[in-house]
Amino acid sequence: MRISTRMTLALTAAGLVLFGGYGWLLVRTEERDLHESVQRELRLLGRSLQVSIENALRDRQIEDILETVEPFGGIRPGVEVRVHDLDGALVAGPPLETAAPQAGRDVAAAVIASGEARSLEPEGADRLYLGLPLRDEDGRTGGVVVLDRPIDDMRADLEATRRGVLLSVAAFVALSSLLGALIGTLWISRPLVRLASAMRRVRAGDLTSGLPVSPHGEVGMLAREFNAMIHDLREAQARLAEEAESRRQFTRAMQEADKLVAVGQLSAGLAHEIGGPLQVLSGRARILQRSADDPERVRKTADILVAQTDRIAHIVQQLLEFARRRQPWFAPVRIDEPVRAVLDLLEHEGRGRGVGFSLAISPDLPAAWADAHQVQQVVLNLVTNALRASAQGGRVDVRVEVAPPIGPGGPIPARARVRILVRDTGPGIPDEVKSRMFEPFFTTRASEGGTGLGLAVVKAIVDEHRGHVAFESSPAGTTFAVDLPAADGKGEEEDA
Repeated sequence: MRISTRMTLALTAAGLVLFGGYGWLLVRTEERDLHESVQRELRLLGRSLQVSIENALRDRQIEDILETVEPFGGIRPGVEVRVHDLDGALVAGPPLETAAPQAGRDVAAAVIASGEARSLEPEGADRLYLGLPLRDEDGRTGGVVVLDRPIDDMRADLEATRRGVLLSVAAFVALSSLLGALIGTLWISRPLVRLASAMRRVRAGDLTSGLPVSPHGEVGMLAREFNAMIHDLREAQARLAEEAESRRQFTRAMQEADKLVAVGQLSAGLAHEIGGPLQVLSGRARILQRSADDPERVRKTADILVAQTDRIAHIVQQLLEFARRRQPWFAPVRIDEPVRAVLDLLEHEGRGRGVGFSLAISPDLPAAWADAHQVQQVVLNLVTNALRASAQGGRVDVRVEVAPPIGPGGPIPARARVRILVRDTGPGIPDEVKSRMFEPFFTTRASEGGTGLGLAVVKAIVDEHRGHVAFESSPAGTTFAVDLPAADGKGEEEDA
């Protein structure tokens, strides 16, 4: 509903309540005043008749009573006077059949019973009755004089007043509705329609149009503020365009710098990892040249060459797996199966190092939405690191459980997750290297043949699964936690 229509209806309703209430009060006041006026007039007539009739009764002049009562209708048209004795019988006046007989008798009976004046306006009747006691010289009630007057004139006056009030209210409603609709359209609806149209143009991207400004009033102030907002938006848009261009240039520069840093780190890692075996190959090849007549030495040197060549091939293979991993094939996976397979695979190595394994699987574990082979690779890298970090007599504890869901804003959407916990009893991770744990080619076990690609591969696989990997470390050991989405239907739809 339009504002002008609501305003018109509100004004009309307020006018109806105000004028209707005032009109009702006016009619009630007029009705009360007319009743009081008629009753006052009837009392004045009754008092004058009461005195005359009481004097005639004291003098026993019944003819005087008749002369006073009978011609009264001609003096006061419509007013009838009757005199009753103490038994209620009619002494003087017109016959009771010409008026409401029961009302006259009731008034006379009430006056006789109480000895006081009484008035009566019967329900639905068109006459007003007044009864006055007639007292003798001793003050005792000797009869009753009853006056009845028609009230048609009073009701006609009330009806005229009602019609006047209704006409006034109707005229006000019509005028207020017309003025409200006209003023609301001119001063409210049209300016708001122009404002809405301008806002639609602004929403569509047009910041060149404004609103005509009226000299006064809130609408003019609104138009001025809107035009000022458009001006500020144009300036902000220009600044944003400049800042966006600056950010694009800065981003390109940073990307180029990141590429150079990545290439530098990769080159340094490769130089460090492959340089050592190549030096060994070069030195052993020279020894091989000088030892052609010593078969045993040639065989040992060849074994060293093969071992170093295998090491270089392993490094290159890991680098290729890190740079060109195959696309994961998602399906519902029971996480306990790849975990058990990895522990069975490394059980022999664990016994050789004097490190024990333990595995705990939650009974209500749901299936994960993951690639089984890549999950096995993640578990293999984590358990291998834990095994090598634990000293003889240590333990590697693996637990698979249900993790609480993370709400919006967390690393993964709000859905059920499966968590893999791998804990070792090693010396922990130094604080200075914690920030570089997932960096490619960063390792603290270079002397043991570590390449620094294991955790980088773990991080990349978990990110592809829309999961989360984190660790906690202390001098008592390190715990890695991997969260993977459960196969609850949401991941299937997204991946599809």
